[in-house]
Amino acid sequence: MTDKAETPLTSETIAAAKEAMTNLHVYEKAINERVEYVIKTIYETFGLKVEWWDYGIQSHHDNEYASDIWSELFGKNNKGIEFSVMEAKSIDGEGYPDRFIILNEESKEQSLDHYFPLRWLTEEFEPELKDGKKRWDDQVAAKKAKETEAKSKKDDLAKTAKAKLSKSELEALKASLDVQ
Repeated sequence: MTDKAETPLTSETIAAAKEAMTNLHVYEKAINERVEYVIKTIYETFGLKVEWWDYGIQSHHDNEYASDIWSELFGKNNKGIEFSVMEAKSIDGEGYPDRFIILNEESKEQSLDHYFPLRWLTEEFEPELKDGKKRWDDQVAAKKAKETEAKSKKDDLAKTAKAKLSKSELEALKASLDVQ
């Protein structure tokens, strides 16, 4: 039985490996630049400027020299690109949002805190991101308006009820409510 390592490599094998590695680096650079663009665009949409980011998963490889992007693209977790933003600054001084949420195309809540869809690497995602954020902001604003309106109605009802009661009736009502 011969060991393949005992057989000398050909110069063509070395040349092919070098060419493959050069191509790999070209693809890796292009993919990393796109990932960075997507992350920065997400954060800018939420009013932040990214200073420093990294992939969220340190390594899923047996090969310690492999880049994290290959785990993200071809690993078990192919739901999206996982990332961590280590440092970001507010663009407008408004502060840091609690969460990065949009309403996706199916009008479902989608967090962009640490993932973005893998398809955003190959699609023009900006309209989906901006429209989704606007729909989320509109939904939050509508909910707040509804809550404010309900509170206002409750306050008006209480004010009307108080106006109909005498001072002694109001004191008796307060006393009975404090006991309960």
